[in-house]
Amino acid sequence: MTKSKLLNWAFFFIALVVFLVIFGTWKPGVSGRIFWGAAAAMLVGFTAWATVAETRRIRKRSQAATELLSAGRVEEFLRETDRDIAASDQARVRRLFMVNKSAGLFYQGEFSAGIELLKSVPFKKIPRALRPLYVNNLLNCLMLADRLPEANALREKHAALLARPTRHPRLNLAIRGTLAYLDLMNGRLGAARAAFQELLLAEVQPLFSRAIMHYALGQIELEEGNAEAAGEQLRRAMELGQGSFIPARAEAILAGITGPSSGGR
Repeated sequence: MTKSKLLNWAFFFIALVVFLVIFGTWKPGVSGRIFWGAAAAMLVGFTAWATVAETRRIRKRSQAATELLSAGRVEEFLRETDRDIAASDQARVRRLFMVNKSAGLFYQGEFSAGIELLKSVPFKKIPRALRPLYVNNLLNCLMLADRLPEANALREKHAALLARPTRHPRLNLAIRGTLAYLDLMNGRLGAARAAFQELLLAEVQPLFSRAIMHYALGQIELEEGNAEAAGEQLRRAMELGQGSFIPARAEAILAGITGPSSGGR
């Protein structure tokens, strides 16, 4: 709940008490205890209701921004998230939106900025439910910034956290995709291929997640000497990943296989 809303509630209850006292509702003795007990119960009840309402509002804002990212609208997502961060006067709420923002920075290709943003958020102060997303986003930024030793160390440190399913199907799939990409970067091509092929069958995969999977499969095909299959996967990644860093990277790989691509940006 924001400070302004807390003040509004405080003024409301002060006015209520003053009103009741002035009009003689409060009496000494048993009736007085009943009155103050009822007033306290109302205060607790209304405060709890307001807190729940504020939590729902924050969740709704977060989900709305995430839908923008899922649809490939990175710049809009970042604008909305920056607006939410600026409007939040509670540190815990700002931390939520900062973790969300790191995903947009990742897809924009600002990997170092994503790392810096996430590392500015103290891990121990992140709600437990948000920690898997934090670690997932930091892993992605570290890998694409070519900081593989740090990514491996982070995975090892939080292995138990990453292995534990969350309540969010999309996040569970995202974590599996992130770990599969880490397998790819560590040369475990078979495990990475099997994971990506299985993940592509999931219906709830966001657009950019699918793009990264095709990009990764293209890299795997290329490593195994299948240039034609690699080209197909990379072109699919370019098609799905418009608005992110993916097309430029896929096009650069394609250029090494077949020469400059006519489908690039």
